[in-house]
Amino acid sequence: MIRARYLAGLLGAFSVTLCGVGWRGTAGEVAGGGGRRFAAEAPKGAPQAKKAEKKPEKKAAPERHDLETWGAIKPVKGTEFWEIRYAQTDERGRRVAKHAFFKPAADTEIYTDRAVAITDLKEGETVWLFGKRFEQEIPAIPGMPGVDRQMKNVAAMVTGEGVKVSSARTDPKDPGIRWFETKLSKAGPAPYVTYDGVEYKVVALRDLRVVRREKSGDAGKLKNNMYVAVCLAKSEERPNTGKSADAKKDSFVAKTVVILDAKLTSTLYPLMMD
Repeated sequence: MIRARYLAGLLGAFSVTLCGVGWRGTAGEVAGGGGRRFAAEAPKGAPQAKKAEKKPEKKAAPERHDLETWGAIKPVKGTEFWEIRYAQTDERGRRVAKHAFFKPAADTEIYTDRAVAITDLKEGETVWLFGKRFEQEIPAIPGMPGVDRQMKNVAAMVTGEGVKVSSARTDPKDPGIRWFETKLSKAGPAPYVTYDGVEYKVVALRDLRVVRREKSGDAGKLKNNMYVAVCLAKSEERPNTGKSADAKKDSFVAKTVVILDAKLTSTLYPLMMD
C-alpha cells in the first residue's frame, strides 16, 4: 500500500514535469488518463506545422502622376489644349528637350507663385527653406554652455498651398545645403523657424528668394509663353493639328498647374524641381 502511494506520487510529479515541457492539461489529467487527448511538442529535427501568416494590410497608394515637370507653354490653336516644352534627363544623364500636350479639366487645381518680402511670412506657416543647418556650443552661464542654432546660407523660402520641392536636391559644392520643411516661429526681418522641434535663426543670403503659392481659380489665367509646373495624367484624347510630328507627342489631362514667376526660372525653380 505504501509502495503504491509512493509510485502514484512519483507519477504525479513526473506528469507536472511533462506539462512544463509541452503537454497540455493538468497533472491529474495526464496521470489519470482522462478523456482529453494531449499533443506533445515535436522532437527536434521533426517538420513543424506552418503557421498561417497574416497578410499585410493594403494601404491606399499615394496619387501618382504620369508626368511631373515644368516649362513654357503655348496654346494649340482651335483647341482647349496646351503644348509644354520641357527638359528631361535621359539614361545617359543628358538633358533632352521634350514636348507634350495637356488639357486642363474642370477639377484641375490652378496655383500662382508670387514673390514676396521676407517680412510677409506669418508665424505658424509651413515654410520650405533651402539652406544649411548649423549648431555650435557657445559660452552662456558659467558651467552651462549654450547652443547657437542657425539655418545658414538660406537661398530660398517657399510657403503657401500645394508646395512641393525636390527633397533630394542639394548644393553641388555642399551637400549639407538642402531643403528643410520648417514652421515659422517668429516673423519679421530676422525670422526664426522650428525644425524637428528645435528653433533656428534664419541667416539668409543677400539674394534670398521668397515665394508664396496661392490658389488662383480656373485655367483662364494661362497665357502664351507662360512658365508653369504641371502634374499630368495620361489621356487618350489629343488635339488634331494635322502635323505628323505632333502625332508622336504624348497627351495628358492636367491635375495641377502652377503658374510660375518668370523672373525666378533660372534661380529658384531649378532648386525646387527636377
